[in-house]
Amino acid sequence: MTVRRMIFAVLVLLLVMGPNGVRHLLRAASRGKERECWFLVSFALRQVRPLPVDELARLALVEAGDVRRLALEYLGSFGARARPVSMRLIPLLGSEDLPTRRETVYGLYLTDMCTLALEAAGPDAPKLLLEAVRTGSPRRAKAAVECLALLNPPTSEAVSELGRLAAGAGDRAVRLASLWSLRTLGRSAEAAAEALERAAGGSDVQFRIKAIVSLAAVTGRADAGVRRLTSELRSDDPKARLAAAWYLGDFQADGAPAVGALAAALSDEYWKVREWAAMSLGQIGPAAAPAVEPLSRLLLSRFESARAPADQLAMDGPEDTGTTQAEQAAALNRLEASVRDRAAWALAKIGKPDGRVRGLLLSCLTDERPAVRAAGARALGLQPAWAGATVPKLIPLLKDPDDSVRGATYLAFWRLGPAARQALEPLTQAMRREETRGNRITASIAVEEAQGK
Repeated sequence: MTVRRMIFAVLVLLLVMGPNGVRHLLRAASRGKERECWFLVSFALRQVRPLPVDELARLALVEAGDVRRLALEYLGSFGARARPVSMRLIPLLGSEDLPTRRETVYGLYLTDMCTLALEAAGPDAPKLLLEAVRTGSPRRAKAAVECLALLNPPTSEAVSELGRLAAGAGDRAVRLASLWSLRTLGRSAEAAAEALERAAGGSDVQFRIKAIVSLAAVTGRADAGVRRLTSELRSDDPKARLAAAWYLGDFQADGAPAVGALAAALSDEYWKVREWAAMSLGQIGPAAAPAVEPLSRLLLSRFESARAPADQLAMDGPEDTGTTQAEQAAALNRLEASVRDRAAWALAKIGKPDGRVRGLLLSCLTDERPAVRAAGARALGLQPAWAGATVPKLIPLLKDPDDSVRGATYLAFWRLGPAARQALEPLTQAMRREETRGNRITASIAVEEAQGK
């Protein structure tokens, strides 16, 4: 089927047939070979109101072959919006057709119904998932691997397969998913510790760091994981430092031994490392109190870097950093604002009974730089216990000339909820005069939260 004929079918569906044309469109799409067909049909189905989830579920149950496969695939593409009809698909897990079983598992995974589906599948669930891992496409294998993390308890065969994938050389996304699943299974997957130890000694930074985290989870040795990540945080490789800074916060209070190294990373030459070091300090919480001073300096500093914007932004991976100097400078400004946000967030999460952190964040509200004012406002919204002192200071920012500062203030009031009731009148007035659509929506929610609705 040509793309031109596919477009014609899409238009017919949209203009004439409505939901009743779903079956005809799937049958036409099943004969199409072009990749564009999938996207065109997906686009068309999303334009039908109400979304044709009931019809797709019905077709998945009564049709066969490619039409059933496409119905399951498109149903899964609706994600959580298809959840109400997902349970109707469970009988397909017992189908004799292997592609149907794989598509059903994948569709249920996408619609966040995999837990219930596995319960309904009963003892056959591990077998179905392992079939999908071993014989499915990488995309479906990845979904099945992530579903294996939901088995409670996991079978020895499932743990063995996950360990094999983690230490093997298969599809990259599937291997990374296996590490995540082993980490989720925790001590019940201790049999995979040897495979994870091998993966933790590899040269690939992403696999190595995730394997260290997963190994700590399956062995129950948080101290060993924190120690190894702290060593990575001192690496000459900026990507290793970034990954270590990212994951140390996952240990929360157990990450306290790494506070000194994380505080030092707040002055790393790469801003992304600074950002995630600040985030991890906030996740560690009050135990990270020794890092309050360096976090304060990071929040209020005037960022300068000897590295070109493109070098800094390369740490973001797939993000498009732009081609012109102006585009790269704008992207770097966004990164600077993000670093300040993380620092302010961490300070609010650490907190201090002597009021030092609260005083620092309040002083941010009058800073000349919009990014600092916005970061301070967002962070103060995380502490309802401080509302008596912070709400009167936040109210003037409702008239700030900078859109981002007003948006941050609305968000702070939203987070404070009923604790911000004293700001209800000025907040309502600000909502009515707000011209930025996104800010107006946030302000309306803040008003409802302050009213206790």
